[in-house]
Amino acid sequence: MFTTRLRLTLSYNHESRSNAPEAGPEKALIRSGNLDLRWSLPRSGVVQARCTYANIRYNGEANTSVAFTMLDALSKGQNFLWGLGWDSRIAKGIELSLEYEGRKPGTNRVIHTGRMSIRALL
Repeated sequence: MFTTRLRLTLSYNHESRSNAPEAGPEKALIRSGNLDLRWSLPRSGVVQARCTYANIRYNGEANTSVAFTMLDALSKGQNFLWGLGWDSRIAKGIELSLEYEGRKPGTNRVIHTGRMSIRALL
């Protein structure tokens, strides 16, 4: 943590998953690194950015419900995820949120998602 306005977080996760023995022999080894940044701007709001790299080894069939569940909707191989968000109070009691997320699962094409919301605080 640099100041009360800027926070940077690095993390690493090493996880081994396996299906129930009676259900099948599927096993996954997931290694991922995360970088999160949160920057509070007093008059503009809060900006958040995150990046994740995940390397997945999986011995089961791809495109099955078991693979989807065990791999958290990612694919075996190299996976990249990123996101950017901005939250701001635009008037007394009204907040605006903008979010963008991208993902590159394995050898599949890049997937982009954008969201916007306005909230009234009562």
